[in-house]
Amino acid sequence: MDSEIRSHGAYSAKDWRLPAELLQKRASYGRPDIEASLIMTLLLSLALWAGIWGVVGSLAATVLQ
Repeated sequence: MDSEIRSHGAYSAKDWRLPAELLQKRASYGRPDIEASLIMTLLLSLALWAGIWGVVGSLAATVLQ
């Protein structure tokens, strides 16, 4: 049973630890600030609406001329 050759689909105890180690490394950075995320989302959505209204206004000016 201590062979170096693995059968198809077999896992060792070390293989099962890999995903947990990756999650721990990722979790060590912490979560982003909620307030900063909300402010960024608000600014991006306002910029999107400004772009949409700019296109609509430009099209309306072209049609009305």
